[in-house]
Amino acid sequence: MYHLKLVWRQILRQKSYLVINTIGLAIALAASILIYTYLMKEWQTDAFHEKRDHIYRITTQSTGYSYWDSEVCSPLGELAKAEIPDVLDYTRIITARELKLRWEDSDHYQGGITCGYADRQLFSMFTFPLISGELRESMQPGWAVISETVARRYFKDENPVGKLLYLENLYTSGKESSFYIAGIMKDFPVRSSIQADVILDFSVIEEMFRYSAGNTIRTFLLLTDHADIHKTEEQLQEIEYREAEYVRERGKEFRLQPLREMYLHSDHIQNYDIPFAQGSGTFNLILSGIVLLILILAFCNYLIMKLAQAHKNAERFAIQKYFGISNRSMLSQILLEIGIYLLGALILTIVLVVILYPYFIQIISPLRPFPFYLTFPEIMGFLAIFLVFIGSVGGVTYGYVTRKMNISGIKSTMTSSRSFWEFKHILLIAQLTIFCALLFFSIVFVKQISFLQDKPLGYNNHNTITFGWPNPLEVISLKEELSGYPDILSTSNGALLPIGNWAHWDIHLADQPEKVIQTFSLLCDENYLDTYQIKLVEGRDAKSKVTTTEIYSVKPVDVVEIVVNQAFVRKLGLSHPIGTLLENNHSKLQIVGVVQDFHFRSLHEPIQPAMLGSDLPGVLFSVIVRYREGKRNEVIEHLKQIHEARHPEKVFYYRDFPYSELYEKEITLGQLIYIFTGIALLIGGMGVLAFSIFITESKTKEIALRKVNGASEKQIMICLNRIFVEQVAIACLIGIPCSYLLCRIWLQDFAYKIKVDSWITISVVCLSLLFITLITIWQVRRASRKNPIDAIKTE
Repeated sequence: MYHLKLVWRQILRQKSYLVINTIGLAIALAASILIYTYLMKEWQTDAFHEKRDHIYRITTQSTGYSYWDSEVCSPLGELAKAEIPDVLDYTRIITARELKLRWEDSDHYQGGITCGYADRQLFSMFTFPLISGELRESMQPGWAVISETVARRYFKDENPVGKLLYLENLYTSGKESSFYIAGIMKDFPVRSSIQADVILDFSVIEEMFRYSAGNTIRTFLLLTDHADIHKTEEQLQEIEYREAEYVRERGKEFRLQPLREMYLHSDHIQNYDIPFAQGSGTFNLILSGIVLLILILAFCNYLIMKLAQAHKNAERFAIQKYFGISNRSMLSQILLEIGIYLLGALILTIVLVVILYPYFIQIISPLRPFPFYLTFPEIMGFLAIFLVFIGSVGGVTYGYVTRKMNISGIKSTMTSSRSFWEFKHILLIAQLTIFCALLFFSIVFVKQISFLQDKPLGYNNHNTITFGWPNPLEVISLKEELSGYPDILSTSNGALLPIGNWAHWDIHLADQPEKVIQTFSLLCDENYLDTYQIKLVEGRDAKSKVTTTEIYSVKPVDVVEIVVNQAFVRKLGLSHPIGTLLENNHSKLQIVGVVQDFHFRSLHEPIQPAMLGSDLPGVLFSVIVRYREGKRNEVIEHLKQIHEARHPEKVFYYRDFPYSELYEKEITLGQLIYIFTGIALLIGGMGVLAFSIFITESKTKEIALRKVNGASEKQIMICLNRIFVEQVAIACLIGIPCSYLLCRIWLQDFAYKIKVDSWITISVVCLSLLFITLITIWQVRRASRKNPIDAIKTE
């Protein structure tokens, strides 16, 4: 109790240090907890599945392609279970999307419900428990399992098991399918990459995914404990080669991806369907680095102030030591004081986390927000870090005080030692180095993102909207109807730019089969170039030769007319491309036009060869509309009315230019860097302020003597500011080169990037000096204007 009174009295005498310590530490801890919560969610996604170490996803790669995909025809799973001893079970999954459905006692379609298809084995392989009902092997086809939330929302206290639900089946357009509710499942955990409100029986649409149908699906396998992964991959390949000739022709390679790696290590996989939730190991690594920098910053800041306080309290400790206080009692006082500071900081941290968490989630995970959640071991892990922090600060402070003690008197204890100054300068330089590095990276980041936004893409996607249409047979009449609306300038049937599901084809000259290039294939109609304002530099637009209203995946056309980009012409080395005949595995093609190169992918990638045409393989479901400037809302409302009138049972989806999707991680990272640069500015500023207070207080006598000997106020301010300028210079020499190297590594991911100019370095140095000057000048000026007589008398 005596120690508590003594420490509390000492804290109240140093209110400025109390405020700076508490606020700076609370901000750092709040930021760290927020990121720690996100990282735990990312790292533990799918870790709750009891059989996670034995579940694998089938992935494939075609010869000559750089990317992998995770879609295979549906029979592969059942054939693998029947023929491969190491395969215990399988399940096929179509990722959930929002569909409209209705219950048997209602004619009203409900929206906002995500529905996916899967085999019943989903619930035995994965840890998705049923809380009501059951799924048996002998069950009739057409079952459905709804989530606990859906059951509670629409059925209240009534048991929905056995009731019917209806929806227009995604794979039987125009026909309503019925499913009977066989069970209620717990809501899928937030930490699951598979998400759905309703799971529907895959067997209802299974025929659509047979080898002859051309559709593919994601398949998961459950393997035995000692399965030979490499041998199983070879056996899967043998099955596919035997069952599907086109798979053998494309030379597909098979790899089994462990479930535990699926969420964070799938950047190499591209799919044509809606993907599972996916994280980024690189992004999480960067966030971990940010957390580490913030904690180092807070540690340096807090330690600087504790050492400054310990230096001021050295006389008290020396006197106590002289009168016989033990080292243990002295350590108790130091730890008690640190504990009081940290308790106040912890309370403020909790308040900040509660207030800031909703805003943090909107920044870091706007599409998939999740509640604040940490398991008990995760909380203990963070508390362990917190205790290490307390112990480190207490140990350093105790070591400093005991080393400084001199039992023969207090004179030497009250004198500053060189080692103290050097150590404190090192801590301050570490703080300023982090600030300079973050500032440099922030400027480069802003420039690169601005460059991406402002770079001409080769087409104009502003004032355009893309939306899906359920029935491709209605697209021609829909375009005619839309063309009569005064605010719609043009319409087209084609893929969304700059991203979309682009197919790859191997193309070769008709008379030179050995001259093969890999090209992107874009299925679009003859209005596509006009709608996106893509410049045609030679020839004409490609026309469709299909005269019937039937829907074909491969069109019944002898020679397909295509338009190619300039990269295509350069790759094949064509001097006169118009009229050139080409071939691929599906059909013969003829070049009728050449368009200017345009960025149909993100600026991470260089422009690749591309061909465009309406008779290329595939079916178009999307419509692009170019509208009059300022008429976006009116056009969207008009489109909604048409969609509701023709397809009330379907959800209306539309998309603008998806810039945020192209550079989602970069934008999120940029926002976080801006925020944490501000935090570094704030914490570092508090450290510099505390250090300037200590400097001016410890040099009171020196300043007074200089003034008595004729030094002007300006000379005294220059003398004191020189200390901080030296720290900034050293920090810039360390921080800027390190940040430059990180920027170079980050920019390597972009095919088109800015040049890191020397003016950025100059700006960082100038801003750092301005930052330090603004913080210290008022404290230094106040010290230089004191009456020297009062200062000497006090000393």
